[in-house]
Amino acid sequence: MTLEELAKKLALLKQLKEYHETCAKILGSDIANISSQIFDAFMSSQTTQIRLSGKLFKDKEDRTVKPTLKYKPTIILQDTFFSWMQANKHGILIKEQIHPKALEGFVTAQKKNNKILPTEDVLKVFTIQTASIRKVSTPETSVTDAEGE
Repeated sequence: MTLEELAKKLALLKQLKEYHETCAKILGSDIANISSQIFDAFMSSQTTQIRLSGKLFKDKEDRTVKPTLKYKPTIILQDTFFSWMQANKHGILIKEQIHPKALEGFVTAQKKNNKILPTEDVLKVFTIQTASIRKVSTPETSVTDAEGE
């Protein structure tokens, strides 16, 4: 190839690279947008879990996705909260104070069982929507030799 041909080829390759980088940025943005929409739809669908094909991942292993809700409670009015706990037969959780993890567990159990909680001016609860993604464990098959006698 001549110097002129090499220069033209280099210019063309640079243009192709720029074009593909632009396409990759657009695709990345679209993927992020669709992923967000899928997550929102998944969380609001009351689906317990979905299974994702291993074709989507480099290691080719399937994954399950489960939506989870985490609750981060904050006691606003401690005396009122303690009185509410005792009045609703949850006083056993109270010592001088409630450990944050015990409070989270209590709130999670109350929410899971559709039980009442104190009003937000007494106990503020932030709800965090997340999803756990785990590899699907496939049971290993074992081969045993059975010999007849």
